Amino acid sequence: MKKSGFPLEVVAGTCFRNKGWTARHQVFYHDRAENKDRYVNIAAHKVIEKPSAIFRRLNYTVIAECKKSEKAWVFYTPPSPFLTEEPDLASIGYLNTIPSFTIDGIKSLLHNHYVAKPPSDRLGVASYVAFTGGRDSKEYGQIFSATNQVLRALQYQIEWARSGLRSQSPNLLMIFYPAIIFDGKMYEYVLDEKENPKLMESNYVKYEVAFQSRVKTDEFVNFLIDIITKNFLPEYLDILEEEMQLTSKHVM
Repeated sequence: MKKSGFPLEVVAGTCFRNKGWTARHQVFYHDRAENKDRYVNIAAHKVIEKPSAIFRRLNYTVIAECKKSEKAWVFYTPPSPFLTEEPDLASIGYLNTIPSFTIDGIKSLLHNHYVAKPPSDRLGVASYVAFTGGRDSKEYGQIFSATNQVLRALQYQIEWARSGLRSQSPNLLMIFYPAIIFDGKMYEYVLDEKENPKLMESNYVKYEVAFQSRVKTDEFVNFLIDIITKNFLPEYLDILEEEMQLTSKHVM
């Protein structure tokens, strides 16, 4: 059980609940790409309700896959000014919301942690599981597998929510975030001023992934996945709590 990572799912779910979230485990989704029914480790929800002419209810949902490995995860994180120089475009491109926002409407959400919280000067754009011994290793494709699982589950949850809300009142705002919770060592691979490679230990990476979206279009679009270590999870949830409170002030 320890090797499988199941205790990590239990610890993560407990952390969500201790921070006031409702956490569900082994949440169903249908994998359209492979036409199979699957499960994602955690779907956590938190709600704020109050009378408002715009949105009476605010719902944050985190779709999370839990992974454990004795092999280090490494992410190449080159400098990227996009999050700071174009926060409105970054937000409208990366945020997954119901209803969808225009470029003008997204300004009320520019405090989202993608653009407002560090690291905001770089993005993870490539990944590698160290010391796996090649493609035949069980852990070689661990990051790729987790990425596929969490994004397919995310899109299923958004589609399911939209279909259920068609006949409901529109005064509900839902914000969805994909995350991977990792129990192990994580590093950022960067180049110094002389373009020599170096590793920096990290507990949080914003990982940009091109993925076929069945929510926005049928084409490949970019998603941001929060890659967080187990020890950073409580701080990550505090960041989301701050964001959620700010969102409620702007839109409710």
